Amino acid sequence: MVEKIRSGESAKFPPYITDDMKEIISLMMNFDPKKRPTSKQIIECEAVGNLIWIYDDTANAKTLTEDKLFKVRQEINSQALMKLPKTEIFKKLTDALKDVRYTLTGKASNVTEKMRETAILLSIDSGQVILSTVKGVDDVGYALPSGIVNELTLIIIIIPIEHITLNMVEQIINIVNQGSVEQIQKMFDMGVIQ
Repeated sequence: MVEKIRSGESAKFPPYITDDMKEIISLMMNFDPKKRPTSKQIIECEAVGNLIWIYDDTANAKTLTEDKLFKVRQEINSQALMKLPKTEIFKKLTDALKDVRYTLTGKASNVTEKMRETAILLSIDSGQVILSTVKGVDDVGYALPSGIVNELTLIIIIIPIEHITLNMVEQIINIVNQGSVEQIQKMFDMGVIQ
């Protein structure tokens, strides 16, 4: 591989690597160090950012409590939520779904049965808000950068099967159905749909 980099040959990537990720990896493998991206540029790359947020949430998981889950659920069910700009709605929904994932995977400390029950209800409530909020291409445009699609996918992939609800799957299907061709391609590239 080193010889290929030195000779300027481009790397052959497996088909599941997104175009954005191929581009940043190719730049990182440039023989000329001056043409390689800086660490800051790599971290700011959307493809890398989509991976970093998955692993950079341990501290938040450890501070989760029954009370916090209850308050998040109240906020998701409040009328005030729907008065916020869509970017804020999706951010709050994404954060709520992270709390669901932390709880149902046991990543949160001292998870109680009450927390599990609240997390399942929170996922259902979040799903209802998502289903009522994502009505077209513009809404999908707000949803994708928030990380909500990634979070929904992670939840379905890593939580125990007994905690997965039809509502969770319907949320992803709704977002995919409302997306443009370009947005659907992006979700495909992200591995959300296959």
